[in-house]
Amino acid sequence: MMSTELEQLQTTLLQTIDRLVSLRVSQAIGGQSATASELRLAAGLTVEELSVATGVSVSAIYRLERGADTNNRRVQANIIKLAGALNVRPDAYSRAVRSSK
Repeated sequence: MMSTELEQLQTTLLQTIDRLVSLRVSQAIGGQSATASELRLAAGLTVEELSVATGVSVSAIYRLERGADTNNRRVQANIIKLAGALNVRPDAYSRAVRSSK
């Protein structure tokens, strides 16, 4: 195969994986209010894997999963990164953090 064909296959595969993860998260929470850790677990990620994928420290993720205050700019930036990695909207992830308290 040519490199362009391989790149197209890789892109298609990554898009399919993203859709599957998003579907898995949606099914796991079933329209209910999930906690931040439930969203992470539904995506099939450990805290360490999520940390590597987003650049957010493990301790910051644990604090969010325990219901940390979300009014700080640094925390809001982390929420955006984590929500992106979990294929959820930032406001949905922020609600999940608040429901973790």
